[in-house]
Amino acid sequence: KTFDRPAVRYALHHHFARRYGWQLLGLAPGGGAWNSSSVAEVAAFQRLPEAAHAALEGELAQGGLTERGAATLAVTLEYLLRSEAMERLKVTYAKFALAESAQLPEAQARLVLELYMTSLLLSLSPLTVAGLPQQKLMELHRDMPETYPAWPGIKNFAHGRLEAQHLPGAPFSFEQLAAAVGAIGQGFGQWQRENVCTGLKKSLSELEDQGTGRVLLSDFYKAGLNGRWEFQESEEYLRSLGALDETSPAAPRVIIANWVDGRSNCIGSSGVHDICCVSECESLLASLETSLAAPAATPAAVEAAVSALTSPTVAAGRDLGPVLRQRLQAIAGAHGGVVPIYGRLFAQW
Repeated sequence: KTFDRPAVRYALHHHFARRYGWQLLGLAPGGGAWNSSSVAEVAAFQRLPEAAHAALEGELAQGGLTERGAATLAVTLEYLLRSEAMERLKVTYAKFALAESAQLPEAQARLVLELYMTSLLLSLSPLTVAGLPQQKLMELHRDMPETYPAWPGIKNFAHGRLEAQHLPGAPFSFEQLAAAVGAIGQGFGQWQRENVCTGLKKSLSELEDQGTGRVLLSDFYKAGLNGRWEFQESEEYLRSLGALDETSPAAPRVIIANWVDGRSNCIGSSGVHDICCVSECESLLASLETSLAAPAATPAAVEAAVSALTSPTVAAGRDLGPVLRQRLQAIAGAHGGVVPIYGRLFAQW
């Protein structure tokens, strides 16, 4: 079986988002369609040698990829992202004239890892870090508790990944720090979900409009004025996220789940990807895909499948209620009687 470019792009995006919370730059549609650009335009692929990049473009242009080819592409992307992380770690070592063959005491190893996290959270590329004076990097590290209120928890998370790599009392090798960096990349999205995004969702749920999973835009901005600095995105940006429900133009609403999963809530960014919360919606969509086994289904089939889902806040057997049922029927009415589960309207539903 061969997959066309939109299918490959969709599969890659959801693979990394579901597994790690990674949003690869140039892969997610960003409010557009899945066929709006080529997979080869993904930022990480710009790290490929020119000949390899041209070969990728050529294969995609000839009609898509086989299942094996798509899997190879996913492995290649993960390798490229890990290479970028290793480059960041090596630059941090070089910034303090540390040889990669050096054995570091625990305190120094922890500091190196914290400086690595500092540059990642501040979206500083390895090239930018290389050009910073050492003292400036230390100042940025010192200011992290003010820049990121979650910094103490982030440090503990990183230290835990480091401690898992060595024997108590032994020094740390570069390979052990590299393994810790790999574990951070794979687990940071889940940590964010449990320690950051769950709190954001709870805060917005307290403002929820009549059990709709939405917050009136006016209440959203009111919370921002009252000290919640996170709730300040423009209407245009919320719309681009698919997080703005304008069914009632006079009373637009912010869709809680879509806003929580938005890029503005990601903590950690390289030049090629953001590390975001592992989305609750991604796991629910995966279950829905398994249940329906089709890209579209009747409203009744979708309702039955969704009602059987279990989420962190709602047990299986939920009653969708008349409002959600009516919206499902409206989506189907615009698509020949079926609900496309990968469409914008269903994502907002």
